[in-house]
Parts: sequence; C-alpha cells; structure tokens
Amino acid sequence: AAIDRAMQQNLAIRAREFEVLVAEARAGALHGAMLPKIVSESEFYRRSRPALSRSSNSGAFSTSSDIQSASSNLSLSLNILDFGLSYVRARQGLDKAFQQREDLRRLRQRIAEETHGLYWRAVAFELVERSQRQISAEVESALAASRRAAADRNIEPSLAIGLQRDILNTQRELNQLHVSLAGAADQLRQAIAAPPGSQLRLEPFRPKRSLRQSQGDARADVELALRQRPEIRTHMYDIRISKDEAYAAILQSLPGATLANRMVNDSNSFLKHANWLTWSAAIAGNLMNLARLPLEMNTIEAQQKAHRAAALATAAVIAMQVHAGHARLSVNTRAFLDAQRFYHIQNDLLRQVQTHVRHGRTERQALVREKLSTVLAQARMVTAWAEVSASQAAQAAARGDDPPGATKAKADAVIARLP
Repeated sequence: AAIDRAMQQNLAIRAREFEVLVAEARAGALHGAMLPKIVSESEFYRRSRPALSRSSNSGAFSTSSDIQSASSNLSLSLNILDFGLSYVRARQGLDKAFQQREDLRRLRQRIAEETHGLYWRAVAFELVERSQRQISAEVESALAASRRAAADRNIEPSLAIGLQRDILNTQRELNQLHVSLAGAADQLRQAIAAPPGSQLRLEPFRPKRSLRQSQGDARADVELALRQRPEIRTHMYDIRISKDEAYAAILQSLPGATLANRMVNDSNSFLKHANWLTWSAAIAGNLMNLARLPLEMNTIEAQQKAHRAAALATAAVIAMQVHAGHARLSVNTRAFLDAQRFYHIQNDLLRQVQTHVRHGRTERQALVREKLSTVLAQARMVTAWAEVSASQAAQAAARGDDPPGATKAKADAVIARLP
C-alpha cells in the first residue's frame, strides 16, 4: 500500500508526470506543421476619384474598376519540402517525449527503492520507541536495585555492578539504534505525500522464515536490464533522433516545391467574371544549404558516435549495477538470517529467564536485562529486513522492472513511431 501511494501521490513523481504531458503535447503540436496552409483574405477598396485612364492615341477616358469594391479569396498551399521536414521533426518530438517518460520510470524506480527501506525502518523505529516506553520503569527499578545490592557490604558487589553495566550497555546500543532510525517516519511521509505529523498505520513485522539466499541468474538479469533499463532506452532515442537529424539536413538542402490553389471573388462590376480559380506551382532552393550539407553530415555522424559510445559506457555500468545488486542482496539476506536466528535464540533465553524468575532462581534485574536485549535483537532484525527489502527493490530497479502501482511504459515504445 505504501508503494502504491508513493507511485500515485509522491510530489516529485507528479511533477515529472506533468513534464511528460507537456512533452507529449509538444510532440502532438509538431504534427500540425505537416498540414497544408489554408489562408482566407478579405479586402475592401475605395478611391476618392474614379480610376480613369486613356491610351496615348485617344482623347477619351475610360475606367475598368468601380470607385469602391470588395474582394475575398481562399488559398490552399502545400510545400513538399516543409511537409517532409515537419514529418521528421514530429518523429524527433515523439522520441523526446519518450525520453521524458523514461526519466519518469527511473524516478519511480528510485522512489520505490527508497520507500521499501523507509517503511521497515519506520516499523523498527516505532518498535524501539514503544518498547522503551514500556520497559523504562523496569529498567530504572532494576538499576536502583542493583545499586542497592552493590552498596550492601554483605553481598559481593561485582555481580550487581556487572549487571548494571550490562543493562546500561544494552540500553546504550538501543539508544544508538533509535537515533539511527530517527526521521525514517518523516521521510516515509514525504515519499508517500502524507501530511507532516500524520499518523502512519504500519504493519507489524512478521519474521520471514522462508527467505532464501538464491536470487536468480545475474547473466539473465543483465540481458533483461539491457533491454528495459531507462538509461539504455534513452540512449536509443538519442541515436534515433540523430539519425532523423541526418534526414532533416538532407531535406533542407533539396529544392522545395510549393503547390497552391486559390479561389477569388471580386465585387468589381467591370469584370466579366467576378470569381475564378488559380493554380500554381513554384520550385525554390538555397544552394548554400547544399554546400553546407557535408559539414552538417560530419557533425551528425560525430554525434551518433558519441551516443553509441555513451550507450556502451552505460551498458557497462548497468552490468556492474546488476552484479553489485546481486551481491548486496546476498550479503543483506545473510545478515538478516543471522539477525533472525539471534532474535529467536534471545527470545528463547528470555523465556528461560522468565521461568527462573517465577521460581525464584534468578534475580529480576536479569529479566530486565534480557528484555532489553530482546528488544534490541528484534529491532536489529527489522532493520536488517529493511536493508533486504531495499536491496530487493534496488535489484528490481537494476533490471529495469517497473515498481508495482506505477503506470508501466510498454517495452515496444522504443519501436513506436509515427505512421
């Protein structure tokens, strides 16, 4: 539930989602540049005097236009070169929108990894805080009884002093662990966008007895990561954008053909036909663009080489991260299993001491010491599980898996193009 809420409510994720929407809207706007241009014009014309004129061989004046007139026209034009260039730019815009979506996937993976660890650290913090409140009175009472026993000259003081030392040392370790866990609940609230100071309903930790140390095949995970990691897919988009840039450079060096159709209506009464249609075709090109083409192609080729080199470097880093994730998870799993076994042994010891205290064979101060040690062992076990949980999330992120609750980007989005 915490992961689902983080995926839906985290403020950083929501801000990045809006950036993705903006990039997709820009890509959609670029599609409109492929449409032909439709221009409508209206004109009102009036003179202060009639437009009279005569030829050089006649003394009579004549006119061919009214003193005022109105005309309107509707023209449709399409530049073939602009259409092709707009098509290429639209594909590049779509690839850039895909890159923004990959950045969103990477952010979700990082937030999911952090939330996994923070959740169980918050559970451990609540456990230590609650246990310290419950046992604090018993601790003070046991320390006072030990001090009285140490001051009694009829009793060997070393045993009572050693008991005080053990209780204080265990309490010191518990306080250090408490300090290291402080702030986990607030960080968890930030990750899931909960109001500051709000009450968190956390599930109690249940020991994972079926946890295994085997975590799959690292080589298979590397192959999977190279197909779906956001970083690799971002480099693929860069390569494809630079390839389209080569097409754009070639199109810009070619002459462009413009096809136009125009419908005209005129109110001039002297005209025999007040409305008519025109067709036209024009070809124009800039020879300097053709001269610059080799230099631009060399630049684009250098960019493609840089993108390929960056992709190879990223692939090497990803392979290292996958192997490191396997090693980290294996070590943390082993540490958790050790902490779990220690907790079970400490719990058994606590029950034995409780039995001895009930039968009067052991002092009550020893029971307080074992209670503190049990709380410390349990808190360390939960903290170790937090590291295992974060390692599992990190391993999933290293493979490029989308966290549960996130909107999954389809794997074939790398291939998706404009029709």
